[in-house]
Amino acid sequence: MILHAASIAAFFLQQAPQTQCIVKCVQAAPDSWLKWLLPTIIQTVISLASITAGVLIAFWSFRKTKELTEESFRATSERDHERWILDQKKSEWREILTICNEIDEQYLLPYKQDETLDALIERVRGLHSRVRSQSGKYVFISDTLNSEPLRFSDYTQGIEQIIERWEALRFTKHAGIRIPEEYNNLRSGFQGFVSRIGTSAQVDLGLWRKDDHGLLIPSALDKTKK
Repeated sequence: MILHAASIAAFFLQQAPQTQCIVKCVQAAPDSWLKWLLPTIIQTVISLASITAGVLIAFWSFRKTKELTEESFRATSERDHERWILDQKKSEWREILTICNEIDEQYLLPYKQDETLDALIERVRGLHSRVRSQSGKYVFISDTLNSEPLRFSDYTQGIEQIIERWEALRFTKHAGIRIPEEYNNLRSGFQGFVSRIGTSAQVDLGLWRKDDHGLLIPSALDKTKK
């Protein structure tokens, strides 16, 4: 019996190291698997992060480029539109100044002593009709024509009032003196009106501007511009 017990004890003593090895191997297996898998996971995460960053940068660059392109397009469109309006204004100012010079030459000739009052009145009627036809003709300079210092429509009404007054004076005692005098005043007044049109055109087109004291100066000499 003693030998049998000793044999059994020896058997278990021989199996003990093997069992410990199995337990250690079983416990070590997960640790080795994690050590092998962890670098792969880290590399995958880094790769995904790099790809994501690249996509985000590309998307941001695309959006930024698109915004800059749209902004540039809008700025270009606005400049083109402003340039087009400026061209239209130039054309209308040129036309009205040309017509005013024609009116002056056609209807406001120097007074002659042998000229009848009827001829003067008829000439000024033609002046009134021609000037009035210009008052609502323009689009791009209409605001300037109907504001200070021009008041184009007011000037037209002033000519109409002169004609009415002359009609009332035609058969009076001093008509032969007053009407020629007023005619000469009308001539000089119209020339001053055309001069104001030219000045308004220069201001509207940006060639002249008012300084802090209200005086007109060439825009090229304006030192306050940056």
